[in-house]
Amino acid sequence: MAQQALPVYKQIQTRLIQSPIVGGDETGTKNNGRKCWFHVWQNSNLAFIVAALTRGYETTAEYFSKGFALAVYVSDCWSAQLKTSVKKHQLCLVNLIREFANIEEALMCKWSVELKALLKQAIILKKEFQEVDYLHPPSLVAEIEFKLDQILAVDYADFHPKTKAFVKRLIKNRESIFTFLHYQEFPYDNNGSERAIRNVKVKNKIFGAFRSEDGAKRFAILRSVIDTIIKNNNDVFAAHKFIG
Repeated sequence: MAQQALPVYKQIQTRLIQSPIVGGDETGTKNNGRKCWFHVWQNSNLAFIVAALTRGYETTAEYFSKGFALAVYVSDCWSAQLKTSVKKHQLCLVNLIREFANIEEALMCKWSVELKALLKQAIILKKEFQEVDYLHPPSLVAEIEFKLDQILAVDYADFHPKTKAFVKRLIKNRESIFTFLHYQEFPYDNNGSERAIRNVKVKNKIFGAFRSEDGAKRFAILRSVIDTIIKNNNDVFAAHKFIG
């Protein structure tokens, strides 16, 4: 079945390259006692999952060597994701807010409180936007952008090393924080990718691990096709009968 589904799998890959929006994520698992990774690239219509032995950028380069030239790429702050060649990046704000909470709790950091509030304000604004607001952005967008620059201008010399590294990472990727406020179809989170990779976690909980590299690759192919079918509101059983 995986072999017969391979042409559809490759078509999903090709369509993602041409897409205006792509989300990416990865998760670790065990394969015959070895650490391995599942990567996913997806949007509202497509899901492309890959089983690999590495979490690094080389997996992205293998399947998407030229990146996503037409896309806004939504991801976490993982370096392999940010290294991908794309039109624009969008960092997952939900993940950033989670990191802020961890810093505040573990390191007693007060600096992140204001920035966390600003990110939440931007999310609320996004939910209130109408189509015309992307053609003529309200002044509040400029105010939020300006406030972000002010917060990131903080003197972090005396910060805890972990907080200092986090601030530097945000400064480096400053242009990828509020991309979603300027494009109607682009989300502020990477929840779609997390949902797309969730079935790997479910399989881990049930079976504990994969038993072979070929088995993991077959799972990735079939799960990609199944999830793409579901995303397009088609019947999985009927579609697989056609593939088979």
